[in-house]
Amino acid sequence: MIVAGIKENEGTVITRDRDSANNIRKLSKDTWFLVQCNAEAFQDDENTRRANEAMAKLGQNGTTLDTIASEVLLKPPVFSRGHSVHDHDVSGCSVLQGYNF
Repeated sequence: MIVAGIKENEGTVITRDRDSANNIRKLSKDTWFLVQCNAEAFQDDENTRRANEAMAKLGQNGTTLDTIASEVLLKPPVFSRGHSVHDHDVSGCSVLQGYNF
């Protein structure tokens, strides 16, 4: 579950099991973005790793809604053309960012 607020650094990614939250990641001064893909937060997932690398490469000052889309979410392997159960274009990741544009 991704929860975002209206102020800087108001954002949390919550992973839960059947009974409770088992992983909670929050935005902060030191964590300016969070990536959540179609994998558990504790799994070593290539899409998550690549999306994190792409966001770090962009840097906080180089990040806009357009660059998140074009340089992170719409680039393989994060973006998978025709590899979903519905066989359409999908990005299996979301990016939560800690500041306003």
